[in-house]
Amino acid sequence: MVPLDGALAQKGANLRANRQALCPSCDILDPDRKNVTDHLTDAKIFCLGPGKTGTETLKEIFAELGIDPCHNNCEDTDDAKLGRLWGNERDVESPLLKHHQAFMDNGELTDIKWLDENYNDARFIINNRPLWDWAMSKYDMTRENRESAGCAPEGNKADCPVGKQRDGQDTEMVNNDPASIARMIRTAHDNQERVFTYFEDHKEAQRRLVSMDVCSAPFNETLMRILWVARADVEKNALMGVHDKEWTSEAVDTFTELADLSKIESDEKNTRDHDKGTVDRLNEILDEIGCGGMDDELWYTGCVKNIDKWEDEHPGNEDGTRQGQSTRKDNAKPVSEGKGQSTRKDDAKPVSEDRDCSGGAHPGVCPGDKTQMSPEGKKPKGKKAGKKAGKKAGKEAGNNGWQEAGSQEETNAGAKGPQGPAETNAGAKGLQGPAETNAGAKGPQGPAGAKAPPGKKAQGARQGARKKRRMHILAQQGSEAR
Repeated sequence: MVPLDGALAQKGANLRANRQALCPSCDILDPDRKNVTDHLTDAKIFCLGPGKTGTETLKEIFAELGIDPCHNNCEDTDDAKLGRLWGNERDVESPLLKHHQAFMDNGELTDIKWLDENYNDARFIINNRPLWDWAMSKYDMTRENRESAGCAPEGNKADCPVGKQRDGQDTEMVNNDPASIARMIRTAHDNQERVFTYFEDHKEAQRRLVSMDVCSAPFNETLMRILWVARADVEKNALMGVHDKEWTSEAVDTFTELADLSKIESDEKNTRDHDKGTVDRLNEILDEIGCGGMDDELWYTGCVKNIDKWEDEHPGNEDGTRQGQSTRKDNAKPVSEGKGQSTRKDDAKPVSEDRDCSGGAHPGVCPGDKTQMSPEGKKPKGKKAGKKAGKKAGKEAGNNGWQEAGSQEETNAGAKGPQGPAETNAGAKGLQGPAETNAGAKGPQGPAGAKAPPGKKAQGARQGARKKRRMHILAQQGSEAR
C-alpha cells in the first residue's frame, strides 16, 4: 500500500471522525478500514446522473466511507424542498454545498463548468443505468404517484395535475404516457451528451471523472470505481477517458484491494417488484417510440435517434401527448374504498363492496379476478422476469469476484459481467462503457444461483478473488493488443 505523508494522514483522521457520525455501526478502529479512509480525498464529489440510477446506494457507500452525502432531502434550511435542488445552487456559500462532501440525485440540474471552476480538485461521477431498467423505474414510480392521487395509472399532467408520493407529499411527477417517456429518455440522453462534451473539451478533468452502472454491475466494481475517483492524490493512477478508462494493472490491483479492505457490503435500496401488466405496457411503449431491443443500453444515443423519427411522424397535441400514441388498456381510475387511500381495480370487473369471496388459495380473491399470481402462487414470468432473475444471480456470483464465464446462457437469463467499449474488446464487454457501441454484446456471465462466499474470508481466498478480477480486466484489455 502507498505510504502517506502528514497532510494525507490528517485527511484520513478527519474522514474517520466523520464515519463515526455518519455510520454509527461502522468500526472506525478497524485497521483495514482505516487504511481505506487514509487514501480518500476531502474534495467535493458530484454525481451527475439523474434519479433512479443507484443514488440511494451511492449515499450509503459514501456514508460508510466517512464522506458526508447529500441525497434528495439533505436540507440545511427551513425549505425541505431545497435538498432536492442542490444541483441548482450557484453559490459557494450555500449551506447545502458547504455542509456536505458528496452529492447525488438530480445531477442533470448541475452546471458542470461552474462546479469545476469553483471547487478545487472536484471529482465527478456519471451514474447511468440500462435503458429498460431506468425507464421501468421512472414509469412505475409515476404510476404509483398517479394512483395514490386517484388518477388513472398512465397519463400526464393534463389529466392528473398533482400526484401523491409514498410519504403523502404532493408531487408533479405524474407524466408517464408514451410522449412523456420519450421526453424522459431524451432528457437523460441530453445530460449524458452534456457530460461527454464537457470532459472531452477538458482533458485534464478526465482524471477526476468516472462512469458507472451502480444498479447492474457487480458491487465490488462499483466500489472500485468510487475509490478510484475519490483517491487523495489525483496524480497517481490517473486514467483518461469519459465513457470508460483504460484500466492499468496497477490501478486494478490498488483499488480492488481497497474495495476488499473497505468491507462494505451490498444493500440494494429502493428496489421494487413490477406487475406483469406494467412490464408489458412499458415494453409496448419502448417498441412504439423505437427503443425496443435496446434494454441494456447505458448511453441512450441510439434510442433518441429513433425517438426523433417517432416524434416527426406523430405531431404533438396541446395536452402534451402525440397524435396516434397508444394508451394503456387497463387505464382506469382507482375505485375508492371509503375514506383514506384509494386502490386501483381492473375496470373490466366492476367491484362490489359487499362481496365476500374469502378463502381458497388466495383469500379475498373472487373467481375471474385478475391477480399478479399464477394458480400455483408464483409470479408470472413476463418478458423481463427471466432476465431479472438471471441478472440478480449473476450479480450475487460477481460481488466477491467479478463475474467469470458461466456455462449456458439460458441458465443465466441476462446476467451481465463488467461492461466496456466493444471496439477495444472485439465484441466482448469489459468494464462499463457505452452500450450503443457494443451492439448488445454481453460480458461474461455468472452461474445462476451461485452464492457468494461468506463475508469473512481468509487472506488467501481474498487474494485469490482479487487476482481473478485483475486477470479478467487485463484479459479484456489485452484483446486489443492481440
